Amino acid sequence: MLKVYQAPHYQNTQQPLDTRVNKPPFWLSFFPSNSLQPIGFLVGLCLLLSGHLAAQSISGNVFFDGNNNGSRDALETGFPGVVVNAYRAGSLISSEATDNRGNYTLTSGIAMGVSYRLEFILPAGYNDGAAGGGSNTSVQFAKGGDSQINLGIYVPNQCGSDGSTIPRIIAGCIPFGGDVTLASNAYDNHSVGRQSCSLTPHQDDLTKYEIGVPYAITIHKRQKLAILTTLSSPNLSDFPPAPDGATAIYAVDYSGPDFTYKSYKLLAKLSDMGIEASNQFPISPGTNNIGEYGFGGITISEDERYLYIINMGKGNLIRLDISGINYQTIPAGGFTSTSQLPTIEIDIPAAVANCTNGRFRPSALRMYAGKLYIGGICDASASSDNSGLYAKIIELNPSTGASRVVFSHDLTSFNIGDLSATDLPQARWKFPFRTSISDGNPGEKQPFFNDIGFDDTGSIIFTIVDRKVFTTDTNREPGYLLRTWRQDDGTFELESDRKSGPFTSAALIAHSFTGQPANLSVDNGGPGTIAGPKWFFEQGIDIYGDAQSYFNHVNLANGGIFIMPGTKEVVVGFTDPGCVSTSGMRYFDWTNGTTKYGVGLTNVKYFSITGMSAVCDPSPIEIGNYVWKDSNRDGIQDPDEPAIQGATVALYEKCAGTPIATAVTDATGNYYFSSATGQSTSSHIYGVTLNPDSAYCLKVTSLGNTPLVNDLLLTRISPTTGETRGIQNTGQTLSNSDAFLVDGYPTISFTMNSAGQNNHTYDFGFTDEPCSLTTAITASSCDPTTDTYSLTVVSTVANSKETDTLTISVGGITRTFSTSVSFDSQFTTVFSGLSADGQSHTVTVSLPNCSTLTTNYSAPTGCKSLLTLNKLVDRSIAKVGDLLTYKLVLSNTGTGVGSILVRDSLSAGLTYIDESASTPSGTTFTAGNPISLWNVASISAGQSLTLTYQVRVDATGILYNIATIPGDTAKVCTSVPILMCLGDQFELTAPTGKSNYRWYKNGALIGDQSSNSLLVTEPGTYSLQVDNAGSSCPDYSCCPIIFEEDTLPNVQASAIRSTCLGNSARDNGQLVISNFNPAHTYQYSLGATFDSTAALSGPARTIPSNGLLSATLPNPTVAQFYTIRVYNQSGCHADVTVALLPTICDCPASICVPYVLQQTKRPRRIGDPVR
Repeated sequence: MLKVYQAPHYQNTQQPLDTRVNKPPFWLSFFPSNSLQPIGFLVGLCLLLSGHLAAQSISGNVFFDGNNNGSRDALETGFPGVVVNAYRAGSLISSEATDNRGNYTLTSGIAMGVSYRLEFILPAGYNDGAAGGGSNTSVQFAKGGDSQINLGIYVPNQCGSDGSTIPRIIAGCIPFGGDVTLASNAYDNHSVGRQSCSLTPHQDDLTKYEIGVPYAITIHKRQKLAILTTLSSPNLSDFPPAPDGATAIYAVDYSGPDFTYKSYKLLAKLSDMGIEASNQFPISPGTNNIGEYGFGGITISEDERYLYIINMGKGNLIRLDISGINYQTIPAGGFTSTSQLPTIEIDIPAAVANCTNGRFRPSALRMYAGKLYIGGICDASASSDNSGLYAKIIELNPSTGASRVVFSHDLTSFNIGDLSATDLPQARWKFPFRTSISDGNPGEKQPFFNDIGFDDTGSIIFTIVDRKVFTTDTNREPGYLLRTWRQDDGTFELESDRKSGPFTSAALIAHSFTGQPANLSVDNGGPGTIAGPKWFFEQGIDIYGDAQSYFNHVNLANGGIFIMPGTKEVVVGFTDPGCVSTSGMRYFDWTNGTTKYGVGLTNVKYFSITGMSAVCDPSPIEIGNYVWKDSNRDGIQDPDEPAIQGATVALYEKCAGTPIATAVTDATGNYYFSSATGQSTSSHIYGVTLNPDSAYCLKVTSLGNTPLVNDLLLTRISPTTGETRGIQNTGQTLSNSDAFLVDGYPTISFTMNSAGQNNHTYDFGFTDEPCSLTTAITASSCDPTTDTYSLTVVSTVANSKETDTLTISVGGITRTFSTSVSFDSQFTTVFSGLSADGQSHTVTVSLPNCSTLTTNYSAPTGCKSLLTLNKLVDRSIAKVGDLLTYKLVLSNTGTGVGSILVRDSLSAGLTYIDESASTPSGTTFTAGNPISLWNVASISAGQSLTLTYQVRVDATGILYNIATIPGDTAKVCTSVPILMCLGDQFELTAPTGKSNYRWYKNGALIGDQSSNSLLVTEPGTYSLQVDNAGSSCPDYSCCPIIFEEDTLPNVQASAIRSTCLGNSARDNGQLVISNFNPAHTYQYSLGATFDSTAALSGPARTIPSNGLLSATLPNPTVAQFYTIRVYNQSGCHADVTVALLPTICDCPASICVPYVLQQTKRPRRIGDPVR
């Protein structure tokens, strides 16, 4: 019997499970029962041993559960290509895929009466339908001979309805003869028969003045929003543009009663976000036609987080993140920035978009089963003979970016019709278009991929129209409707000769709404090779006159597609859907191509119903499913392992608070929680609010009271799933146990899927695996500093069934730990400081009611080494610039091998000389500033190692070199004399706290100096002794402090008087010094003494090489004294005073006044010219 008790207080009295709020956490505990009987595979084993097993089969059907209700309804169809595997004893016994009708039969290896686990391997993106009377889950158990082992499957984000609400179809319309461009009607509001000339009651919702003409529509089901792109056409009168431009995206609120229209808003104009839809690749320069510009298809992701849009102008995709969008908060004018509406562009990979003789022109888009499907035309625009004209569908996985072509077909391989003409070729994209055709003037069709839909077999149905219809005012250019069949590899094969997969068309060649015989003589084309029409779907209408003569409208499909799951119906935009001169929609049976109903939206003959979709409730979500006894303890659901009936499974939102629902497993061990409406049972709970993308968890709070559950524990998780504690469940593993113990309860944590994305993989396995105890012991190596070692003991308790005390003992030391109910609990303890004696020792680990283990180990042998340092320096007194050589000796006086890292520190004023170190072999020296490291990997007992290196002296004072290892320090010092000037004073200060200070000068005790400081006023060698007897350095400093008197500068100076210019003295007196040291500096000031506050030369500066300190002294009127101060490198100075005498420049006029001397006559000389 399942019991629980408070973990810290194990007594003999157990309390029943209590899950009320505010109770302390409880731990699951399972107690043995004497009534427990052996169970297992006894029956199966006897059967196997008998040797008389008859070959048998297991059969069933896989179907698409269109309304997600767990039953196969009359209009739901079988699903092909699902692989069904049968397992027994962990081995694959038989495997088959469902046929085109969804049927399968397993025969190979199947024996009568033997149980098997069946696993249904669904195509990617599909999931289980709801569990119910007609459908179980993708893991089921069956015996040889069983039939009707059925499974309904589903895909997320489909229209779901329990019948209480009716989806509402929304269609974009061309405003020929009116203004309405968006209309809607209830899905079941259609003609009773196939012919109706009256308008179907519907609602005209929006006009061209508000949104232009919608092109494509997608639905946000949770918010009841239709989100649409708009049509870009050069024919502005028939196809008026959206008032907010070609990049406008509109959101239309259909949250009214029965999903009726309420209001609309501009969601965004993507040109505001830098995205344009202009024609980047025109067919004809300077012209724009459909498919070359504007936005095309639009679709929404299954979780309704993202919108995807085709940009026909660029030929790429746009993704909008709408996860934070609420219709009520969309601002007026829509969102205008990517910060409000994160937007990215996605290129279609060139490898899949390549076309021969032209470009790929994407236009249609649909999200289905987790992938994007992009429909478009290889336009063959560069071809001269239409070669390369293909319809292509590309599959793109938005999660991984993987892409491939899943459909491609040569459109020149078959001809088509239009309103009246037949046998028209399909031609390359070009401009201008061919002249408008008439009954006697057949033309050609330029195909445009309009829309995509998926039927319940996962096959694609699509429409292609003549792109001319969007460009010119024409009444002859509708298109055609085609279907495909999904292949096992996920590609699609086009219909041919009125057949598609298992389906054969029952459509009339040109069907008669009057019941009159069809005209079989008109060949309006289609894919295939048989004579006559080859289409799968009815493409046209025959029109009768009074004389019972008739003519045919041949191909009338003109737009969007909507497929309602579970109805076998595809709704298609159609010209003359039930009567001539109307437009609207036709309902077809996609299994035989016949028309079921018509919906007339207008009495005007439209040739384009554009996008189409339907507003509806989101599909319900269901989760579950299985609780069982894992008899062989492998974590996998095996046949013959018994289901656990009566287990209580609680569902929590955010794994907190009180359960939002509780289920009790039925006789098959199943439990389910569903958001659908329905009649709840104890095991299948309906009407639970399950919010997509929210965190939930499932907990088993009781296993019930049957003898089967006595002494059970949660099984170990299957080792092949990759799921770990604390990580949310992937929901992708079919047959394993998914739970972990959390706060004592088996728990599965997960994130709720999207609407309709049922998950039946949340399984709990339990086992009777006994408690076991294992121990791992690790002894460290001997610590040479202490001659001890540490011992790490790791004890693992597996499948503990109760709380108790685990005891770990070694060498008289005991450690205890509290255990609890768990799979594996690990306890680690470290015993430190154990003596390294090399002897054998015993570790004892004991857990009551589980096991006692004793383990022997050997301690490491003694390893203590005794390492000492000695430091030497080659000079006790040095001067700045000298090199010092240090020698560091490391010795091992112990008995063990040692290894050490020596830290060697230089005081400020010492600089290591690069590459000067000499290191012993096997050691490394890493120079640093101020700390270097000497790494000695091994030093044997009795060995000494010596390291030498050099430093440069860069400062005065006492300079130290200190080496340290744990337990020892070596220090040496060198005195570098400090130069002092006459009159300088220095104060030496030692730390306080000593009882006796004795200062010495030149070896003699200085009397009356017993404090910790000394004022030095004259050169000498000073030292200090304090009360530190026993120290390795009895003096305060092992090296004295040396002061030396610095030599004063000895220079000569002179003052040179100013010179005269005429009668005036110039201000060019000079100060000149000689016999100077070029390294010295100077200042000068007026006066017979130096005034440092009025230095005429400014701060001290280097003496010029010529000794000229100034050449601009003013000429004094009387002798002017100047005092020159010269400094040496230590700052000591000498003053020299000189006098600058005045210069007098007045003199007599006969001497000082200038005059002119000119020769006026001379004798004639040889060479003078003759006059």
